[in-house]
Amino acid sequence: MQSEIFSNLFPGMMVMWVFFIGQTTLSDIYTERDRKTLMRLMAAPVTSMHIVLSKFAHCFLLCVLVELVLILISAFLLGVHWGNPFWLLVVVVMINFALTGVLALLYGAARNKAAAEGLTVIVILGFAFLSGSFFPFEGMPALFQRIGEWTVNRWAILGLRSVMNADPLSQLGWILMKMFLFGLVTMAGGIVFLKRRLEAGEGV
Repeated sequence: MQSEIFSNLFPGMMVMWVFFIGQTTLSDIYTERDRKTLMRLMAAPVTSMHIVLSKFAHCFLLCVLVELVLILISAFLLGVHWGNPFWLLVVVVMINFALTGVLALLYGAARNKAAAEGLTVIVILGFAFLSGSFFPFEGMPALFQRIGEWTVNRWAILGLRSVMNADPLSQLGWILMKMFLFGLVTMAGGIVFLKRRLEAGEGV
């Protein structure tokens, strides 16, 4: 009984926690600007694209690692059954690709650290609320459900539960495709914004 409760609640809460961890990772861009280390990086023999991609890669890899650790802890200590390890890993990778894309776009669009942090907190909590991380999704108003169906958190929850329930791969594949395309578009937007600022000498 207890394991069933955690199986229903843990995926949504886990994605929200990892979202916040990713946020703190990307905030280093502004920290480096304030400490003038970003200017020294720009003087090194690397391109602005290298710097931007390295920040996003750091965020992505850290989030994947944290999520895998949380999955292992929940499996051993809370009795959560996560299903097929291979497809679980694929889902985790796609979740954090989309998650990193959202954060990249938000931090790329924000003018300063305070604006970026405020905006990402609103988006993270908004996504968590609308996706069913806090409340049963089916019991939410129809309008909230329609909006929530297009959040990364909702796709993440559905993808994780699909693996846990051993659903048909056709169903899982559609969820993975949405996360990949969403991550691709948002990541591209974040790269454009941050690269433009670095090349314009704004130091972010």
